[in-house]
Formats: sequence, structure tokens, C-alpha cells
Amino acid sequence: MHCPFHDDTHTSAAINHEANVFYCFTCGISAGAIGLLMQQEGLDIHDAVTRAEAITGIKGNQVRAEPRRKSNLLSRLTWNN
Repeated sequence: MHCPFHDDTHTSAAINHEANVFYCFTCGISAGAIGLLMQQEGLDIHDAVTRAEAITGIKGNQVRAEPRRKSNLLSRLTWNN
């Protein structure tokens, strides 16, 4: 996948689904789903959670209750932006 934080002409980023983390091998950005939104859109934590819920349709309490949803949330956020 391409990193949303810099001009990227090749695949330089990946999602580690076991750790639920986005990582770019070129610029070194590493973040979970909410951290990714906070960095990418300049949001505070509350607004990032609200934005994540709007993008994915997954409520924050559903993500906490079922860990595999975290990976789904991160994948949806990185591919939808």
C-alpha cells in the first residue's frame, strides 16, 4: 500500500494485522487506527474516534469488545483515505 503521509510512487507501507499497526518503511510513520487519523487529519482523540466510527460504521465500544475488529478498522481507514 502507499503511505498517505508523503508522495509515494511505490509500495512502502503495510499493516501488521497481529499488532494492529500501520507502518511506512520510507518515512517511519507508525500508528494504530486512531493514531493514524489523528496524524493524517490533525484530530484530537475524541474527534478521531468519531471520524473512525463515521468512516467504518464500527462503534468504538465494538472495537474494544472484539480485538479482531481493530485490524478491520485499521484496514478500512487506510484504504478509504
